[in-house]
Amino acid sequence: MGFFKAVEARDTDADWRRIGESEPHWGVLTAPEFRQARLDPANLEEFYATGQRHIADVAMQFSQIFGVAFHASKAFDFGCGVGRLTEAMAAYADHVIGYDISPGMLAAARQHGTAGRYTDELPDGPFGWINSYIVFQHIPASRGMQLLDQLMARLAPGGFVSLHFTIYREPRDHHVWVERGKLRHLPRPLQRLVRQQIKRFAKQPPLGTVLMYDYDLTRIIEVLHRAGIGRTLLVHDNHGGHHGVKIFGRRAELAR
Repeated sequence: MGFFKAVEARDTDADWRRIGESEPHWGVLTAPEFRQARLDPANLEEFYATGQRHIADVAMQFSQIFGVAFHASKAFDFGCGVGRLTEAMAAYADHVIGYDISPGMLAAARQHGTAGRYTDELPDGPFGWINSYIVFQHIPASRGMQLLDQLMARLAPGGFVSLHFTIYREPRDHHVWVERGKLRHLPRPLQRLVRQQIKRFAKQPPLGTVLMYDYDLTRIIEVLHRAGIGRTLLVHDNHGGHHGVKIFGRRAELAR
């Protein structure tokens, strides 16, 4: 199997299981204060406070875009990690389920959290709110698009979505992986960087590497439109050269 096919077919779940074993909080927010060795009560409190601020912004966006006082009966956090956003979502929903594939992260979520229910099995819907932030970027795009289809099949009529995808990045990024056919479309400095990494890692990066994957925004919008989400707001997102979009949308109500 060639390098590009190997990376696109990579079992990134295995990477996140490894990361969750040793650095579950840092795996969510890669700041030094969230390393296990420095995760004192103050840092842990700030870690979860970042989730409260993020979800408060999501709720504000929903209210402004759709002109409603936002609240959901049942909410779903895809790729919940240690529950940073799941716990905060409970302020805007009656029931919240967090899903993740990392046992270590789920254990930390259950230890800290009391507001959400955590599972490693993709739950059935329908959900009035589906959220996923800084998750799809670590999943190969071909698989991620299949998962997006599965999520949209679980969205209730009138349900809200708050999603995040990485769509491009700057040449200085040191963990960029692209499909073979897309390499020639990248800026020349980025082409050189990718080729250097191919040479460095041979066929596969080491287990536990945080890999980043770009998505085709047109395909994402197509999936959302097919799911009945006709009105969306896209907000640019940049994490140190990793450019993406936060997507806010709502599925149409069933016709009466």
